[in-house]
Amino acid sequence: MEPSAQIRVLAVRCLIVAAAAATALLALTGATQASRTPEWRGDFESANLTQWDAVQEVSAGRVSIEQSLVRQGRYAARFEVRSGDHWGGGAGERAEVTKTVGETAGDESYWAWSTYFPAAFVSDPTAGFQMFTQWHSSSNTDPSGVTFQVAGDRLVVRVAGGATSRRWRQYDLGPLVRSAWQDFVMHVRWGSGNDGFLDIWRNGTLVVSHAVGPNIGAGLSTYVKQGFYRPPSARTSVVYEDAMRYSTTMADVTAPFSLEFVGRTHVAAGRLWFHLESFADAKITVSLVAGAHGQVSSRDLVTNRSGEAWSSVPCRQTCSTLRQPVQLVARAAVDATLPASVRFAATTVRR
Repeated sequence: MEPSAQIRVLAVRCLIVAAAAATALLALTGATQASRTPEWRGDFESANLTQWDAVQEVSAGRVSIEQSLVRQGRYAARFEVRSGDHWGGGAGERAEVTKTVGETAGDESYWAWSTYFPAAFVSDPTAGFQMFTQWHSSSNTDPSGVTFQVAGDRLVVRVAGGATSRRWRQYDLGPLVRSAWQDFVMHVRWGSGNDGFLDIWRNGTLVVSHAVGPNIGAGLSTYVKQGFYRPPSARTSVVYEDAMRYSTTMADVTAPFSLEFVGRTHVAAGRLWFHLESFADAKITVSLVAGAHGQVSSRDLVTNRSGEAWSSVPCRQTCSTLRQPVQLVARAAVDATLPASVRFAATTVRR
């Protein structure tokens, strides 16, 4: 055999081995991770707000269940804040839901959710705070905690705790993006000293890496809030929230963002067409792997604002006969520390 032919055969065999390894890995880890149940869900799949402990709205309708714009499942929530929406007599204006899971210093957990800022959302560059998800301390006078905010044309997270509960540390999360779901994963260890830390992923990219420091007041616990909270404004602000999950393991909370092929593939015009899901705005490489002497093709794509993609790879005669094993293998260009279920997927092509 010519050297060049040997190289081609070896390359094909390597891809087949890689595909088999990915499939085995998914069988052992990915499928199990996707099916695990988190300790709490606030994803509105109950078709109401009963997953949460309380609703903070000045009048009915400021917080509502949404069906036409969702990130996962059938339902999401819409939060609307108008001028004068001073819930509870505070100076700020808000529409939020709250949930207490009772975390205190020393507890370590994972959280995941998705937020959507519509095209008409206006960020006030002069506002001191514009919160869309926050972990608030159990004290009304101690402002320690973790808050995800809009700051001008950026998204940021602000953290404070311990003896410096009024001195925020701010970390940049990237640009404010409208008309697209933004998927967040947070790993937190609550602490009133340097035993506390944060890791944050946005759309599968690690944007805050092990930010060490106090994130809760001494002797306090936290509760989570979602929606929108801002200073007084003449504007009306609307945001959407979905897919909130909480657990002590990452695999339990990242299931809504699992990389997977949806439904059956089909052949048309010499191409194999497929539908897959992943993080929003994720870069995916999909490869077609045939038998030992078959052909291999691939393509790169990016998922849409809801984490979906409909695309195809060339297959020509390979797919017309299907006389040998054919697999589609997908790899997401997301952070390597995320679970295998969000990084790899494979499916066998059938007639």
